Amino acid sequence: MKVEMIEYGRYLIRYGNSGGEARALAYRKNTKSKGQIADATGATPDEALQTLKQILDERHRERAKARRRAENIDFLIPTVEEYAEALEVLKPEGAKLDMLVAHAKSDDVGLTAGEIARAGGYDSFETANALYGRLGREIAEVLGVSAPTSTIRADDVQTGVIAQAGPARAETGAFVWVMYPELRKAVLGI
Repeated sequence: MKVEMIEYGRYLIRYGNSGGEARALAYRKNTKSKGQIADATGATPDEALQTLKQILDERHRERAKARRRAENIDFLIPTVEEYAEALEVLKPEGAKLDMLVAHAKSDDVGLTAGEIARAGGYDSFETANALYGRLGREIAEVLGVSAPTSTIRADDVQTGVIAQAGPARAETGAFVWVMYPELRKAVLGI
């Protein structure tokens, strides 16, 4: 049995003949998760491959249509299901998970970077910003979305994949991140 492998967008596809049938299987590339995303069969391996590509393209289109546009930034917010899938792939633990859960429980009030840091056991909001930014980038990579562009800097805001700016705290004037409801539901469902 000869099996070929190709990269297709954010997927790794294996295709060939298996057990007397032509099959193509899609997996996520560049993630810890080895789970199969989709599969297809066909009369030939090439036909199975083309069918699988169509399935993946349709999956991407349907997901993009289901996303909600963020109010103040140019970002299509992934669905609850997409966020849940990303969390399943990434399996956040320790401080990352503690920060996510505390942030999700804050509801629409949100948390300051300092409060997020303390939820993860850190004293410095810079640490929370770095960890959250990295987590935002990882979620974006898993889901194949782009982080929102900053309105005040020349780069992307990776944390914008997790949350958006909320109203400043009246008592301190501190900047607040409000987690997207879609991610909140996914986090609290872990």
